[in-house]
Amino acid sequence: MQPSQGNSKQTLLFAPFVINTWEGKSNGGFCYNITSFNEKNNMIITCPSHNSIQFYDATTLSHFEEMETEPLDSSVRDMTFCPETETYLFRTLDGNIYAYDLPNKTLKNVQKNVNPFVPKVVFIHSGTYAFSVDSNLLCIGNLRNENCVTFTSGKNRRFICSLESLTKRKLLLVGLDCGSVILYRTDRLPKLPVLGLIRGCEKSAALEVKSLIINGKEYILAAGCDNKIRIWHIIKGRMRLLKAIQMKETVSSMVYLEDYKMLAMAHNMNYLRFLQLPCGKLEARVDVELESCTNVFLLKGKNALEVASMAGDIINIVQLHPYW
Repeated sequence: MQPSQGNSKQTLLFAPFVINTWEGKSNGGFCYNITSFNEKNNMIITCPSHNSIQFYDATTLSHFEEMETEPLDSSVRDMTFCPETETYLFRTLDGNIYAYDLPNKTLKNVQKNVNPFVPKVVFIHSGTYAFSVDSNLLCIGNLRNENCVTFTSGKNRRFICSLESLTKRKLLLVGLDCGSVILYRTDRLPKLPVLGLIRGCEKSAALEVKSLIINGKEYILAAGCDNKIRIWHIIKGRMRLLKAIQMKETVSSMVYLEDYKMLAMAHNMNYLRFLQLPCGKLEARVDVELESCTNVFLLKGKNALEVASMAGDIINIVQLHPYW
């Protein structure tokens, strides 16, 4: 899809369009949150549903010659990256967590036979990570061994739906099936004290949680299974619900575009939606030429997005702003 030439002012402000396509050799497709961009190496890391970790040049979309495809026993359901140690964590559907050391190109199994019911994993420090297990248990592990510390998700042992780590602020956000978000402090490990609780809608699980800084103000976003995006404003350590935005479809993936102060969202459809933040106004709906777009990721420094399809091994690159 090319940008319209009819309104040059609008085009120069915001006119996303597909500029390139990568297509794999199978029809496995992508689940959620299993593509990533490594800016330092100009590399895209992908994990299609046919049990492998693959590495591609972000400019040419050709296979990265220095990196070999890593085979796995099961497909990857979630991944996270630690820039300080250049280490990736991959959580698979068979209950394992793998650590990939990018500089040394080595893959290691760091957690085995973990209940894969809610396969979420995030780094909270350079060698420490959080993952969910048994639907309502939160675990803290480290890369040195397979030992971990386990915590329950609140007094009522609620179902964990999402994890978001704020490493600089040493906080961990845990989205629950009741729509609430728990804020944990991560600077007192092995203890994990609760800093606060954001109460959400009882009928809406917090499927995706993000923390944002917009114009110097702090916000927390939660995308729920009731097709609503809730925005909380944090003032002097207290959370206030700013607004709840009703969407037509459930959000499967979302990313904040700092330069535009917008939220890009995928909905398992053939398009992305862009919301202005924090007002929540719909800026654009853009066809990304995919049958089912499940994952959206920012190509930092390239002013572009990477979008992946569940219907096949296809990744499209969406340019956010034409250079003319």
